[in-house]
Amino acid sequence: MGDASASKLQKSLNGVASLLTNIMNSATGVGIIATDTEGMITAFNHGAEKLLGYRADEIIGKVTPLKFHDKEEVKAQQGVLSRLLGRPVNGFGVFVEQLEGNQHRQSEWTYIRKDGSRFLVSLYASNILNEAGDVIGYLGLVQDISELKASQLALETARNELKATFDALPDLLFEVDLNGVILSYHSAEADHLYVTPDVFLNKTVEAVLPEKPAIVIMTALHNAHKSGQSFGLQYALDFEDGRRYYELSVSRKTPSDATETPRFVVLARDISLRKRQERQLAEKDQRLNLILEASNIGQWDWDIVNDVMLWDARSYTMLGFKENAFKVSFEKWRQMLHPDDCHAVERLQAHLEDKDTYSVEYRLATVDNDWLWIESRGQVVERDDEGHPTRMVGMHMDVSDRKQVEDMIAMNEERLRTIFEILPIGISLTDRDGHILECNSASEKLLGITREEHTSRRYDDDVWQIYREDGTPMPPDEYASVRALQDHKTVKIR
Repeated sequence: MGDASASKLQKSLNGVASLLTNIMNSATGVGIIATDTEGMITAFNHGAEKLLGYRADEIIGKVTPLKFHDKEEVKAQQGVLSRLLGRPVNGFGVFVEQLEGNQHRQSEWTYIRKDGSRFLVSLYASNILNEAGDVIGYLGLVQDISELKASQLALETARNELKATFDALPDLLFEVDLNGVILSYHSAEADHLYVTPDVFLNKTVEAVLPEKPAIVIMTALHNAHKSGQSFGLQYALDFEDGRRYYELSVSRKTPSDATETPRFVVLARDISLRKRQERQLAEKDQRLNLILEASNIGQWDWDIVNDVMLWDARSYTMLGFKENAFKVSFEKWRQMLHPDDCHAVERLQAHLEDKDTYSVEYRLATVDNDWLWIESRGQVVERDDEGHPTRMVGMHMDVSDRKQVEDMIAMNEERLRTIFEILPIGISLTDRDGHILECNSASEKLLGITREEHTSRRYDDDVWQIYREDGTPMPPDEYASVRALQDHKTVKIR
């Protein structure tokens, strides 16, 4: 090979190496750590430096990833793998023992920063193969999932609060659309249902109920569709053990988009005993689902001078497109942006003018004309002699799961507040010290005091008294709220 050809090849290799280095260093939100077959670290990008607080020169060629791990956690996993494989698994092998071919393995670990602080990470580990298919090292992608775990905990807390509220409700709860189709339900006592769930789910109320009750329910739905809420309409159903009476409270749900058929939360309170004895209790529940999937990561390289943006395969596939389905330019990317996410363009422009870092969340159009939440990070890696940016590289990350969690938390809080306020029974929330934290409108009306007066008191204040059925005063330690806190379960007092 001549000197000119060798020089050209070396220049090409240097360009590839530079590109890979720039891509690794631009992914500041993701730690990229490579090792040799013995576990010695051979690459440690800026994202890893940011996550762990070490400089690359402190790590590369000096330590294995075991330095960042909790020793007890690693020891426990070694025991699990040893029992699973029927042979000892020691040291660095705990991370790569089960890797096969070019497949990757995802796991969650506790990492320890240089300053001693700990945080949860998701680790994607894979083999580095040579042209012959031999393993010559390992690659790990590390992402801080502390915020995701916190969001999951917040969602679970909201779910538990909502479930606790449903468990205390004396009503049947349904989700019904404007056409009267019953979409979901909850009733803790099956004998309160007029027909079994397999008969009424996804059917209209006219199809499963007698004519008069169906007319009352449809009237309540249409009233709520016009004004947002409907209260007080009553109907009767004949069961084997006699006639039961119900009172409806209906609230219109906020639609997720303008094309969605209006849906309603319908509470049917059994007022049979109220008509005879003025009280009836029944328990309610509603299930919440959370599907979280690991985020996808795509890479991009933008030739700013010629306005050519190169996406890798994952950047296309995360949006549902085939690889290289279309050419990407600044204008194409801008057209794919959600109309409400123009701030992404502003952030990009600010970075090109060297005024700010580029890290932004926005929505991109998918192949199905839907929207996918993206977190994009990048940096200018080349400028001309006058300082104008000529090249920028970065990464795309699918953060739809986190956004979905955040939306679900907001939706659950709105649903809980709506149910809390529209219930025709008084509800108050009390902390462990006996302070009343909140009450609903029905509680204000029932007790004849304002919400501010209510929340300024304790459950055992002398200004009020609860009496047993025999007319004797009930001591505070017998109150339902006190017993519920002590026994950690729902308490009913008749």
